[in-house]
Amino acid sequence: MPQTTLILKNACIYTMDGRVEEAVAISGDKIAKVGSNQEMEAWQGEHTQVIDLGGRTVVPGFNDTHTHLVGYGNSLRYVNLENCRSREEMCRRIKHFIEEKQIPAGEWVFGRGWNQNLFPDGAFPTKEDLDNVSSQHLILIIRTCGHVGIANTMALADAKVTRETYLPGGQFDKGADGEPNGVIREAALEWFKKQRNPESARKELKEAIVRGGEEMLRWGVTTVHTEDTYDLGYPGDFMDIYHAYQELAAEKKLPVRIYQKISLPTGKEIDEFLEGCSLRTGMGHDFYHIGPMKQWADGTMGARTAGMKDPYSDAPGNTGIYYYTDQELYDNIRKAHCDGMQVCIHTIGDGALEQVLNAYERVLHDFPRENHRHRLVHGQVGNLALYKKIAEYQYPARFHFNRYSHYGSAPGQPGEILPCMAHTDRSGGKFKRQLRYPGRNA
Repeated sequence: MPQTTLILKNACIYTMDGRVEEAVAISGDKIAKVGSNQEMEAWQGEHTQVIDLGGRTVVPGFNDTHTHLVGYGNSLRYVNLENCRSREEMCRRIKHFIEEKQIPAGEWVFGRGWNQNLFPDGAFPTKEDLDNVSSQHLILIIRTCGHVGIANTMALADAKVTRETYLPGGQFDKGADGEPNGVIREAALEWFKKQRNPESARKELKEAIVRGGEEMLRWGVTTVHTEDTYDLGYPGDFMDIYHAYQELAAEKKLPVRIYQKISLPTGKEIDEFLEGCSLRTGMGHDFYHIGPMKQWADGTMGARTAGMKDPYSDAPGNTGIYYYTDQELYDNIRKAHCDGMQVCIHTIGDGALEQVLNAYERVLHDFPRENHRHRLVHGQVGNLALYKKIAEYQYPARFHFNRYSHYGSAPGQPGEILPCMAHTDRSGGKFKRQLRYPGRNA
């Protein structure tokens, strides 16, 4: 019988297969045996550490199937704008952060978490608000959803944004003078962040991974499915992110296991990845595996960019932003599917959910493949018919259901939105529901 490095005894150990045991023997980073205190005696050696838990509970590590680890690790060093009740409070926090951290003029200042729904007038901040904070720093603050950002004049100029700048699937809002007012939405925001000099960000990559991973460990999260070119993450090349993870794993400094989502938002980027890179879903090692291609079919409810079948009640004529035409979405999924990649798509509005399900169904009809495990993320707005289709095709779905009536949804829809947990339960599908902890980001 091999000796183990650690034994936990006198515990209440949930194995998640219906058993509750009292002891576990661990060899290195592997569980060797789960059973009774008496059974563990055979696994105990001269150098085995034994911890008496006195009846405390032990569960397997949590697996967070939707996060942005690099972005989260970086955000721990950025100004927290959560729960600001006015634009004035938001600006005070940013100004205090610059002064407290003594950030030199000419450097970037990032913030995350503001929500205009908490402001008295419900309006987005603009570049003028941030210009009043500082005209000597490049400032970018991201909304709580991650899909809308506000940049000050200096940051807009640095990225050479003008009234003519246009990105498909995104938007630079304009003021009454026709000039960009600092509000940046969806694909335009992702483009904007990539205009930063990646050299200055590259050195922060490994530090962000370690910082974010260690914080997640504090809450029992031991595995994350992460997409790292999104949010306040790294603005450069995916291969830099890949090599950072490999180096940390080789150095035994990677705090959590990684299932890597790869952002490939356009057909051109999919072609370049599949032709120029040999990495495919499932490849990797014990601490790092390549996961799915990640795409975004629409935006978010709070930003009024979620793709809805009917207009928002508080924004007549607005049905959100759809990132792709039906054919574009089909082609994107087909390319990844036929080249051995799992696909994971962000979908929040019911219109976007229907579009994605139709595209998945069409691809699987044209190119059948067992155990494809194509995924859906968020799914805040839907109906029983859509959830039944998810169950029929057994798509892994990570949905979160909260605060639906708050968002000014389309007329007649609250009856479909509010009971969506009941809908998913009735559909016969398996839906992952959102784990909430301080390290969880959207």
